[in-house]
Amino acid sequence: MNVRKWLRISVELAIMIGAIVAIDVKWAGGTAFAAVNPNPLWLPVLVMALAYGSGVGLIAAGVATCYWIAMPHAGMALDDNPFHYLLSRSLPPLMWVAASVAIGELTYVRLRRIASLERLHARAMDDLTAATGAFRLASENAHALNIRIAMDEVGVGRAIEAAAGLFDTDRTRVPAVLARLIAMDAQAEDFTVYTPVGGRWRAFVQGPAAADRPDQLPQPLADAVLAVAQALIINDPAHGALLAETGVFALPVRDARGGGCGILMFHHLPPERFSRRGIIDLDAVAGRLGMLMTAIGVAEHHPRLQIAITSNAA
Repeated sequence: MNVRKWLRISVELAIMIGAIVAIDVKWAGGTAFAAVNPNPLWLPVLVMALAYGSGVGLIAAGVATCYWIAMPHAGMALDDNPFHYLLSRSLPPLMWVAASVAIGELTYVRLRRIASLERLHARAMDDLTAATGAFRLASENAHALNIRIAMDEVGVGRAIEAAAGLFDTDRTRVPAVLARLIAMDAQAEDFTVYTPVGGRWRAFVQGPAAADRPDQLPQPLADAVLAVAQALIINDPAHGALLAETGVFALPVRDARGGGCGILMFHHLPPERFSRRGIIDLDAVAGRLGMLMTAIGVAEHHPRLQIAITSNAA
């Protein structure tokens, strides 16, 4: 127990004992209620034991016993049995002590039960809060998924329409069509696809938001991207310095034989795209782009197209 609780118990016990003593001295002749049955000194013992347990009950019994012993009692008459006289004097304190222990232990059991129920209630409230949060999150995800499904259903038609442009007789439309397909697949618009032109890596396809991005990749950066199996990420200490001037996320685009036919560079992405799921999704985008570029023969059949599109290529 803390100090404040002990202080409160002491005040309560002092008030009860003081009131009983005052009544005894004023109206009962100061005999500790020896002729009264039940003795009012039972009251603080029962109250303390019921409220706080056997420890505080024993303290109350001790205070009541001290007052009982301190007060004068009628002497033993000549015809009184000494055993009966001693029993009448000692029986109340003994009963107070026994009652404080018995009632106090029952109080401890009750208090432990209450504490256990409070813990169960707190745990149940925590579980309810967690379940409510999970239900709310699931509802939000379901709503977002429904929107995504609806958008994807619309996007399928748009993707088919855009993909048809890859086989148009006007091959100058290929970069714009690829840019549209990549933006739909990656759900991002600030990107550039670099392809090898004249020994350098030049911009072949740019997203709608990448108009002012670099037209050429530094050779060390291109070599680093092609040397890894997965992505180069800006927050990677090993490659952050290489990406700092160009973008935040770079992926190798490989053809059907595993060769590097391009580099997909994202110049800006929201933070959630750098999660494990986001990295996997963008890696899949690069994989599909590699298959698409192989299918339309960008690397093998249209080198002049690349040079024409990258106007600064030399």
